[in-house]
Amino acid sequence: MMIISDSEEEFELDTVSMSDERTLLVNNALEADRLEKMERRVQYTSEDDNVIMESESDSKPETRRTPCFVYTLSFFSAIGGFLFGYDTGVVSGAMLLLKDYFNLLSLQEEIIVSVTIGFAFLFALVGGFLNDFFGRKATTLIASVVFTAGAFVLAFAKNVAMLIIGRSILGIGIGTGMLDVSRYSK
Repeated sequence: MMIISDSEEEFELDTVSMSDERTLLVNNALEADRLEKMERRVQYTSEDDNVIMESESDSKPETRRTPCFVYTLSFFSAIGGFLFGYDTGVVSGAMLLLKDYFNLLSLQEEIIVSVTIGFAFLFALVGGFLNDFFGRKATTLIASVVFTAGAFVLAFAKNVAMLIIGRSILGIGIGTGMLDVSRYSK
């Protein structure tokens, strides 16, 4: 055993036989090779907002593809955010035409306009529980489907009751998706 002394610390070295030294060198080389293969770095490029995983030893970057489901979810989230504002703002202009077409009373107009906001309020309270049960992505898609169903009911409405039902379904879709749409569209 050899003792090497530094000004502050002492180191002890064991003498190693030639065969042991070769074994250590081989083991260290294998370990270094294994670590080199495991090392990865993340490179972020702002031009295309992709994350590229690149190996230290490889020069070819690996790109991860974005699943189609993410694009579908983003599309429906953006549409949901747009429709919430559009539906609550445009109904006043549509009511001018609906009033004449269906010969609506003032009370019926008030119900048609306010039923959407009322159901949106109620189902915004329920939306958190649906998120916990189904997950955010599924809840967003469910809300989009419900909203689309409400739009179809309104498109084919023949009387005041169908208008109220269609606007109620719209409110359910708006309220259910209110939490998730605002989260995904930012």
